[in-house]
This record gives sequence, C-alpha cells and structure tokens, in this order.
Amino acid sequence: MGIGDIFIIAGQSNASGRGWTLNNYSHASLKGALFGNDDNWKELADAVDSNTGQIDPVSSDADAAGSPWPLVASSIMTAENVPVAFVPTAMGGTSILAWQPGANHSDPSTLYGSMNRRITAAGGNVRAILFFQGERDAKDGTTQATYETRLNTFVNTANSDFPGLQTMIGQIGQSGSAYPGKDEVRAGQINVSHTNANAILGPVTYDVNLDDEGGDNVHFKSDSDMAAFAERWYKAIDKAFYGGTNGYGPIVDCAVLCYDGGLNKVIVYFSDDTSPVIDPTSTVAATSFELKNNGTAVSISSVNIVGN
Repeated sequence: MGIGDIFIIAGQSNASGRGWTLNNYSHASLKGALFGNDDNWKELADAVDSNTGQIDPVSSDADAAGSPWPLVASSIMTAENVPVAFVPTAMGGTSILAWQPGANHSDPSTLYGSMNRRITAAGGNVRAILFFQGERDAKDGTTQATYETRLNTFVNTANSDFPGLQTMIGQIGQSGSAYPGKDEVRAGQINVSHTNANAILGPVTYDVNLDDEGGDNVHFKSDSDMAAFAERWYKAIDKAFYGGTNGYGPIVDCAVLCYDGGLNKVIVYFSDDTSPVIDPTSTVAATSFELKNNGTAVSISSVNIVGN
C-alpha cells in the first residue's frame, strides 16, 4: 500500500537535498511514494528532487542529491504503520522573497505558484508544507522584521489557498561568518512559529556540527549529519501530527533567560522533551556563543552545561 499522508517539501538546498548518499526508505509492507517533478507518482527514493522530466523550470535543481525524506518516511511508517508520500518543490539558493506569491497564486513560473500548482496536481489534500529555508537570507543580511513579514505572507497565503494547510518551519543550521544574519533569520522563524496559528515549529538544527566530515558548514552532507537532520524532522512531524513527544532540538526558553549581575553570569535555558536536551559531553565552548551588550561584543570567559 502507498500514498497515505502527503507532505510538501519547500525551501532551498537543504530541503532539496545535498547529501553524499542517495537514501531509500525501508518497510516490510508499506510503500513510500513520491510525486516527482515530472508530475508522475512513483516509489520514493533519492534524489527526491530530481529534475529529470521536470515540468516547472522555476524549481529545476540540477544539484539535488541525498535528502532526509526517505529516512523520515521510514520512521513515520515504522511508528504509525501508515504509508507516506512527498511532493518536492524546493529550489537551492532561493530567498524568502523568491517564495512570495505573485498576483496569480498558481502561476507555475514562480516558486510559490509552482508549489500551488503541484499541490493541486497531487490531489489537493496534503497534510503540511515542510519548509526549510533561510540560509540565503542569512547570507544577504535580511532583517528579522522583513524575514518575519515575508514568512508570514507565505504561510498565510498557503493556508488561504488550501484551507487548513499549515506550514512546518525548520530553523536553519550551523553556518559560518559568510552568513552574518543567521540569528536574525532563526529568531524570525521561531517568532512566526510561536505567533502564527498557520505555522508549526519544525526541527531546530543549529547544534548539528556541519563543518566536520568534510561538510561545508551549511549543508547536511554526511550520513551522520543527514541522519540527525532526518530524526529532527521526524520528531517534529510526530509531535505535530501523530501525538508524539518532541525531539526536534534545543529551543531557547526566552521567558526565563536571566542575567545574574552578582556573578556576572547569563543563564540560558533550553527546552525539549528528550533527554539530554544538550549532551553534557558535547564540545560546546565559549566560542559557541556570541554575547552583546546593546550591540557591543562582550567576551565570554567560560560556558558550563548544568544538568541536561
């Protein structure tokens, strides 16, 4: 049996897939399905975002490679004993501006319009949009306010065009100095997830080390990094749609963030249903964080993980 719940994949390169390994799902009796870029249903396998026979040139991504989606499918089907399907619409290197709807919401020459058209072509009844995007905006220095406005527009337009459709927003991962706006983008993604009823908090990935194993500090490439990426996506999906506990990564709990003036110490609480939230044996260090006082950099003498 195949099809089952249908998820739309949108965003940029990490949604498209840049992994070194082409992944396959595994299940004894259920089939993972893929509505390919050629508008044909087929069995799920990487490269999920292959542009072979692609109908809409706007999202044709020649660099599509290994992705988390077959691994996510395996986890869902094993846990729920239901089939699952994916519809790729992502495009590497695209900004949040590029995902804004045009006057014609189903214009296939735009990224949003192509996604809209493919939702309809796949039957119109989909569970959610899985959105992982923001590296381009982090590189370009998009402000948090601008990013939030544009992300809200994307989320709300999709919900208006397909009533009830929600967007699960992943938080971009580790990136280097070439991406100066990464914190603004992450903050915007968190705020939209917390304040927009049409948005769902997706995986948090900034604690996954992307500069090891030959990585480029922005893409999930190695098998270990891809496995972590897939597990975060699965746990977020499981939490939102199948009644599971969250394990989508450490979330900063801003409500209890505090500064201890007497000890000259900042205490940052992270939340997650899994334990440990942050591995006590991790290599987190003073260089893992940036601290500013009214915009002026403040040196950090040490970092300690307390409990989990």
